[in-house]
Amino acid sequence: WEMLDEVIKKHPSDRERFEQIKLEPPVGRAKGSKLRNVELFRFCSQAFLELLAAACVMKTYLPGQSVVVEGDEEEDVRMFVLVGGVLSVELGGQQIGTVLHGSTFGERAFLGQARRRTVTIASRELSTLLEIPQSAFAAALESFPEDEQRFRQGLGQGISTSKVMWPFLRKSEARFAFLVDLNAEYLCIDEGSLELREDPKCNAAILVVNGEVAVVNDDGEELEVLTAGDSFNEQVLLSAGVRSGEHLVPKTDCEVKRLSRDHLIKVLSEFPDETEPLNEA
Repeated sequence: WEMLDEVIKKHPSDRERFEQIKLEPPVGRAKGSKLRNVELFRFCSQAFLELLAAACVMKTYLPGQSVVVEGDEEEDVRMFVLVGGVLSVELGGQQIGTVLHGSTFGERAFLGQARRRTVTIASRELSTLLEIPQSAFAAALESFPEDEQRFRQGLGQGISTSKVMWPFLRKSEARFAFLVDLNAEYLCIDEGSLELREDPKCNAAILVVNGEVAVVNDDGEELEVLTAGDSFNEQVLLSAGVRSGEHLVPKTDCEVKRLSRDHLIKVLSEFPDETEPLNEA
């Protein structure tokens, strides 16, 4: 406890979050609701999620503490959901990205597509993560054959169960495209909402999954209408900047996916050969 107090003194902005954690530990059924928001599990049955959630662990990491380390192998590989805080992504000792609240990571190792951790991910501030053990995932799949079939189909096709995909991924390797799509944030937006104008959503690429979304200029003039399969702001992923003077307003209740450059870089660190095809796209 003395060591913890010393760390908190050095990071006073985290004290309030730590005190809240002590009063209301992030455990119990809250874990099941977190899994429902993870793209990988979005179409799973409630019974599957309840069984998987029962084996999940919620942990808090101090500033500077590593969550996974580049090159490490784990006996029971974990996938992670960042519940609170901010993490840094490092490759060869250099920071290459950031993991923000609500993001997931570790999918490639979790799904058996990599033996070793390809990057180091460390806490930049007091951070809380939901950790999902691979053994619990395998046990849940064994108990629910229909969910197991859905995962096998998704991995075989290289894409999620969504019928639409990012245009820039159409020429990409299937497993890379699958993991990029898993890292995108899934959002349900009400008709007329201005949510997509807010940071960080306006500084990310948006893919329309369902419904209609208008591209509007600063004068309120409708420039075009996006429907399922259309994307907006993809150039942000290549550091080309946002579309100045334009923003999105849903014409109907809609479903969209949001992909930040940090999320893309995180997956690219595991698939360096995909960098050139993306630049060409």
